[in-house]
Amino acid sequence: MLRTIKKRIIMLGNRMPFAPEKQKYFEDVERLEWIYNNLVLEGCSLTKPQIHDVMDGIMPQSIAIEEPIMVEALRSIFDEMYFLAEKGIKPCVEMLGYYNHLITGMDKDAEYRKTTEMVHHWDCVAIHPAEIPQKIEELEALFGESVTIDAMTESCFEMAEKIHDKVIEIMPYGEKDGLLARVMTTYFLMEKGYPAVAPDMKEQDYNNAVTKMLKTGELQGLGELYKKGILAHLELMIQLTAH
Repeated sequence: MLRTIKKRIIMLGNRMPFAPEKQKYFEDVERLEWIYNNLVLEGCSLTKPQIHDVMDGIMPQSIAIEEPIMVEALRSIFDEMYFLAEKGIKPCVEMLGYYNHLITGMDKDAEYRKTTEMVHHWDCVAIHPAEIPQKIEELEALFGESVTIDAMTESCFEMAEKIHDKVIEIMPYGEKDGLLARVMTTYFLMEKGYPAVAPDMKEQDYNNAVTKMLKTGELQGLGELYKKGILAHLELMIQLTAH
């Protein structure tokens, strides 16, 4: 699959530059797909047309009040990730607080959680708060290691999954840390030059994979799902730029 991704990236590179309106369209499609897949994993039932309406300022009927709020939060995160990735800003632990702020509204400098909590959807107890600083250092070490990884290698997608799993293991803030983990994973791959994608899977399948990872400490194949999402997006761009 990685070989095909390389070929598609070269094909698209040969078709650049794109007209500004086409480039904007590509970004809009990428944003919508990323927001939709993340909302599915958060248990949200909004359809892609409904998400599009919310972003256009149209409030669909019979939806929960928190759903449009989450759409706007994810749109802000997507746009911020694009901006930072274009600037070449490397992923770092300081981003945890910033993206958690955009997700939850908590202060950017909010302290990590102070309580040990039962996480029912992952059937686990979060690590003790006293363990968080050491785990944050391990995450920082992962970010440092990730800088030297070639984007066009399997190691890149293995590192993406390790980053996701480490944030989940830490659970630094609370309820929305699954989304925070996926945001950090997406940003790592974006900074490597890939489009923004999120795992295309059912909420229960995602929760089952996270539960198994927390119990066994083993990777559960999320890196492959990110790879599939990237290839699907590149294939779409190939189709849209065929003429």
